[in-house]
Amino acid sequence: MTEPNHALLTVADVADILQMRRESVHNWIHQGRGPRSFKIGRRRFFDARDVDAWILEQKLTTASA
Repeated sequence: MTEPNHALLTVADVADILQMRRESVHNWIHQGRGPRSFKIGRRRFFDARDVDAWILEQKLTTASA
């Protein structure tokens, strides 16, 4: 069975996408905020689809009328 190809992003990648500091992304992780993430060994990753979904959710919930 072939697994789908999932684009994995690092903390640095997510910080670049969101135009913020890596430290802010790390703080979100520890606070349970931001896009869903997971660890493989000692490294933390984000599924690109989760990041996209989180950005869309932020747009919908914070959009001004």
